[in-house]
Amino acid sequence: MVQGRCQLSVVVPSYCGAASLPELLSRLGCVLDGLRLTFEVFVVDDASPDETAALAGRLLRQHPWLRYERLPVNGGQHAATVHGLRLAQGATLVTMDDDLQQAPESIPLLLAGLTPGVDVAIARFGRSAHPWLRRWASHAYRMLSQAGRARRIAITSFKAMRRPAVERLLAAVPPGQPFTLGVVLLATTAAARVVNVDVTHHPRRHGHSGYGWRSLLAMARQGLATRARLARR
Repeated sequence: MVQGRCQLSVVVPSYCGAASLPELLSRLGCVLDGLRLTFEVFVVDDASPDETAALAGRLLRQHPWLRYERLPVNGGQHAATVHGLRLAQGATLVTMDDDLQQAPESIPLLLAGLTPGVDVAIARFGRSAHPWLRRWASHAYRMLSQAGRARRIAITSFKAMRRPAVERLLAAVPPGQPFTLGVVLLATTAAARVVNVDVTHHPRRHGHSGYGWRSLLAMARQGLATRARLARR
């Protein structure tokens, strides 16, 4: 139940997630209730053309801790995530996808990674369930977007963050310009305060990913541009 500023917010950017959201929210409710924290789940519908909006009313009635907002124009996963982070109230914030490849049951592992001195715990998938071409493109994205860094951090959308890290991230997001969220996060949080947590990545059961190898390589180039803009600040 949400009472004022809650202890934990889970932000879920969603695009064409109508098939997976009911199960995701049911499992999230079970996991988060077990944590004995005040919490909210914020679903940001990135102008989905499927039945997500029609489904939202029923889901809101079922889950009193659910918050939902539909964006008028599709802006992409990173922009939708930032929108949710700006509205979420939690002292600790988790971001995750809507497709069930990132299991809600892994959230306690991420939260446990936020030990004293750690501000960000990012999921690392020992073996991705994506097709090999997507895995190769994801690897290229990580290499290009972190070129020149002494310590490489696995970047995924499944992460837990303390509020100060989120505030720094939001302050650094370039207004009106494309950006790569993971690059902004790593640029605004000291490397020593970021850890990876190994979790299982599950096969996709509904729909297909919007990230092909071309889009991931384009995102890597965008990550380099984001780093350059932040360096000039």
